[in-house]
Amino acid sequence: MELIEGQPALWVRLAATREGGAWLQSLLEIVGGEAPPGWVERTWEYDNIVFVSAVSDGKEVAAWLRQEEARLSGYRVKLPPAADSIQWEAKASKSSSASSYYLGRIELSAWAGTP
Repeated sequence: MELIEGQPALWVRLAATREGGAWLQSLLEIVGGEAPPGWVERTWEYDNIVFVSAVSDGKEVAAWLRQEEARLSGYRVKLPPAADSIQWEAKASKSSSASSYYLGRIELSAWAGTP
């Protein structure tokens, strides 16, 4: 978690479904390093599905993972338990700071670029 907490900005994409009045995470993608190309903060909500792209800092994202609840763009989304350790993996990208971190089923990664 220290690696995440130290990030000044993280780009988050979240998909969640509403079940019994609660929002449950379907997908959580956390990107570190430089802003992804063409990044735009947006929220799309349908009857029982929401998609959010937002920017947050590492301390806030680490708190979400510890509390198993993300709070962004006015939504409270239940997250699965995160793993105790983080694995790091570099990925090919236009960004020189491309990196990925895995937290159980949650991935912190750099946006993949095209050559």
